[in-house]
Amino acid sequence: NNNQNDISSFTTFAEKGSLPGLITASGQLEPEKSISLSPKRQGFIEEIYVKTGDLVNKNQIIAKMEGGDLVYRLNELNAEYQKQKANHERRLFLYKEGAISKEKYEDYKNLFLISEARLKQLGVEETDLSILAPFKGRITNSFAEEGSFVSPSSNTSISSSSKTTRNSSIVEISQGLEVIAKVPESDVGRLEIGQNAKVRVDSFPTERFKAKVKEISPRAIKDNNVTSFEVKLLLLNSSPK
Repeated sequence: NNNQNDISSFTTFAEKGSLPGLITASGQLEPEKSISLSPKRQGFIEEIYVKTGDLVNKNQIIAKMEGGDLVYRLNELNAEYQKQKANHERRLFLYKEGAISKEKYEDYKNLFLISEARLKQLGVEETDLSILAPFKGRITNSFAEEGSFVSPSSNTSISSSSKTTRNSSIVEISQGLEVIAKVPESDVGRLEIGQNAKVRVDSFPTERFKAKVKEISPRAIKDNNVTSFEVKLLLLNSSPK
């Protein structure tokens, strides 16, 4: 029929492809890496050089412990070391000249080595007075102040806010941010490591922060008869302030 309308401009060829799908999930922000710093030896804090919110570099001095009589002991042992060193060098010369026996020389050598070892050990104690940042990051919490008594602790968990942590830790240092989200079982199969994502936080509702899928838990979580999987998203350069 010549009167039929031409609809070619309103049609197109079908193409094989995939439809983009949006997966939404709620979660919480956590540091990518975080530890609570404590001293290697118990004692009182002499100085703290940082405060909550400060950015710190790796090996930056965070705090210093009181040394007590350490300076006096260092001077005393150093004087003894210099004395034993001089005695050892003189006996070594005499031994080489045949003026003293090897046994006599070994006595002075041992005294010198003992003095050297004691001085080195005290040097280690002096180094341990300085609390250093183990990595570049930000101070996210403070547990003590100058004059506080703190002791060593192996408990460096960021989730621990117990009395033990407060009595043994000086500050908490964190690096990076990640989102731990719970993704429904029906959607988790569409995710893969390295996949791009966007994150919105309540503090900045109008902004979207770039992220990537870092980890997908192989273990399901069942809560109120709803099955989900824990997914970690690593926030990239544009991270929440």
